[in-house]
Amino acid sequence: MSGATGKRGRRAVALAGVLAAGALTPSCQEREVSSITLAIASEASVPREIDAISLEVRRADRVMFARSYGIDPVSRQARVPGSLTLKLHPDEDPGERIRVVLRAELKQEQVVLRSATTTFVEGKNKLLRMTLRYSCLDYPKLCQAGETCLGGRCQDEFIDPVTLPETPPEEQIFPTINQTGCFDDRDDQCGKGQQALQDLAASAAEGCKFSVVGQQGKLNVFALWAAQLDQGHPVVLDQDKQEGWFFDEESSGVVRLSEGLCEQVQQGKISQIFYNFACPTKTLQTPVCAPLPEAAAVTAFDQSDCHKCAYFTSDCKQLADAEAEEATMPLLDAAKGCPYDGNYSSQLECKAVRACFFDALAPLLSCNDAGCEGKYKAGLAWVACVAELPPPEERCSQECGKENIKICSEPTPGP
Repeated sequence: MSGATGKRGRRAVALAGVLAAGALTPSCQEREVSSITLAIASEASVPREIDAISLEVRRADRVMFARSYGIDPVSRQARVPGSLTLKLHPDEDPGERIRVVLRAELKQEQVVLRSATTTFVEGKNKLLRMTLRYSCLDYPKLCQAGETCLGGRCQDEFIDPVTLPETPPEEQIFPTINQTGCFDDRDDQCGKGQQALQDLAASAAEGCKFSVVGQQGKLNVFALWAAQLDQGHPVVLDQDKQEGWFFDEESSGVVRLSEGLCEQVQQGKISQIFYNFACPTKTLQTPVCAPLPEAAAVTAFDQSDCHKCAYFTSDCKQLADAEAEEATMPLLDAAKGCPYDGNYSSQLECKAVRACFFDALAPLLSCNDAGCEGKYKAGLAWVACVAELPPPEERCSQECGKENIKICSEPTPGP
């Protein structure tokens, strides 16, 4: 068998966590918190293969969270969540189902959809990993209601919450390559020494099974999809009967691909399978290690002096319902999700940051008595107050001047 060769580039696997631990509902002080933390990642590279992601969370017929993420004009990175924590409100039924829908787009075309339905477990903090996978490209159009794509096949989207693991500390949700608890797929670590199947067609004809010789606890299987842009970097598969591979129960030392992945091999969507014994076996609950953080000029909009002056202004601190502090929560959550480098360099950047901020407040506009908490109603009052004030560049000239907000008011240059 021949080894996989060639220097491989790094893929953007763990999505940038710009919206970490944002609670949808306040926790109850009188009982143990019940929560579900969503951990979102992608096998496809961001932003080359996915340039926008939307996330929607529903309870029954109520939309509890809805937000879209695009490409930041400054960093050229995707504004997407890494993790998001949903907390059970004291007045809510923990057994009421929650549905999470994750959509990925490329050039405004939906390319991957992943959904999951589950419930809270009272007194428990559960972790739900949702990964956008190559095996589910183009499945938004194929699966029926109540189903989602898992390993290239439509499956029931319900997940028994009892089977979900406990949520670890935040830094362990997406560990970096210098930490334990993740799979390091760099060439010089767990990705090294990959052996390619000599006859993939023959294996496919036999149900995608092949024999391996080595320590089973360190076996890892990799797939190279024909649609991947990075053809030098096979994707590590999980040891899982639905989304990856498993050991044949009847034959010792024989590995089989899941039925959905086997179909993709037979259809030519998977062009090669590799394996090695370099690291402990990867499972669904072991994330691919995130790259080490790089120094960047981009910060969050909530750290902007201009933002604080413009939207947390003293002119709006005396709301009629006396809930000013509660009202700032959705605004602060919105600001945290919008990358900003502290200086507007173009009208495109002004437009993008402004659109990000106000798009994040969109759930307020669809608020009603049945579907909103009090903080959202207070937030609406805050937005209404700010709308009646002069524009930020007038009332916050000193703070906004430092951030060059003047460029946002200049006429749009011609072609």
